[in-house]
Amino acid sequence: MPMIDGSRWLGAVRPRPRALFALVATALAAFAVLVFLGHFTIEPFQSFGLNIFPSSNSSSAPHVIPPNAYTLSNSLRTSPSSPITFIPYTFGYEMLLQTLRVYQRAGWRNIVVIDNSWKRDAWKERDRLTSLGVSHVVLTTAHLRFAQLMGTIDTLASSRGLEYYLWTHSDVFLISPQTQPSPYTLITECITSRLSSSQNLGILLFQYDWLSMVRVSAGTTAPWDPAIMQYGSDCDRYTRIRHAGFQVIEASDSSGCPEMRSTLGEFVNMWGTLSEDDLDVVLSTDAAFEHRVQVVWDAMNATKPYNWAMEGQGAMTLADREAYLSDELGGKRYWSRKWGKDFLNNCDEDMDSLTPSFDVPAVGENS
Repeated sequence: MPMIDGSRWLGAVRPRPRALFALVATALAAFAVLVFLGHFTIEPFQSFGLNIFPSSNSSSAPHVIPPNAYTLSNSLRTSPSSPITFIPYTFGYEMLLQTLRVYQRAGWRNIVVIDNSWKRDAWKERDRLTSLGVSHVVLTTAHLRFAQLMGTIDTLASSRGLEYYLWTHSDVFLISPQTQPSPYTLITECITSRLSSSQNLGILLFQYDWLSMVRVSAGTTAPWDPAIMQYGSDCDRYTRIRHAGFQVIEASDSSGCPEMRSTLGEFVNMWGTLSEDDLDVVLSTDAAFEHRVQVVWDAMNATKPYNWAMEGQGAMTLADREAYLSDELGGKRYWSRKWGKDFLNNCDEDMDSLTPSFDVPAVGENS
């Protein structure tokens, strides 16, 4: 059998330089088309520091996610008169937009939206959110449960060396009786006053946690427990913060800023979005405060509760609803083992007398 001259055979099929260039160019063109059509993303390359395409702030290229989308921008500046306010967003994009309009009307600055939605609604429309007073949109690295999402906010605040931050829900409405001074000014002045007079103030609540000020050192001492169900995780967290020696107080109490009872207005937990006509009435100061409050409640009473989370852009999926029920069942069992009693859907006054059987470690602890 004659021997095959391998070197000659390889030489016969070895592409010439011009043909090799054409082959590489064709492959790169095909890759670019896949990226443009959304069938392939460049995040795996960016995770290794390879920024194949320049990052863009334009919502026209939502599939291009720069590496810094998961943290706070270094250009974000804070001060006592303009602290960061985090708004964690998971479901109900129209409700988020309404909440942002309300806070913009109340004079808010330095709003950071944490986008935990499945389809990255806030990230895709970050230019639009900028026009509503949002300074920055941060993406979560995965679809997080409530306590995990709140823990992410703690981590972001701590990484930036913040002394404190504000956070609010994406489904609240602040109806204020006045515009001057703005509600935002009233709140930031209250926070500055309380922090300067109380070194152990951990949480300052504005109508419970529709809006809250969180001292970062209190948060790192008693992190959110990710195994606790959503409705119960706040009680667990605040109890442990008090156990650590920090205060958790209502701003309207005598130990807070009691004058705000009449000046700040009313926070409403919304279960539906308002029509444009109703929204215009409520955001205007032409009508009496009592009338504007009534407009909100009339619209709420005529709306199916929480349809904003079940319908429209950013709605809960069936998987989300099933997961919520599973989390609640498992979380309540975990709660009873941790605190030695059943969870009764509210934060009992005797919680401060209880000691958890076990706990998650404080930030920086090894065990």
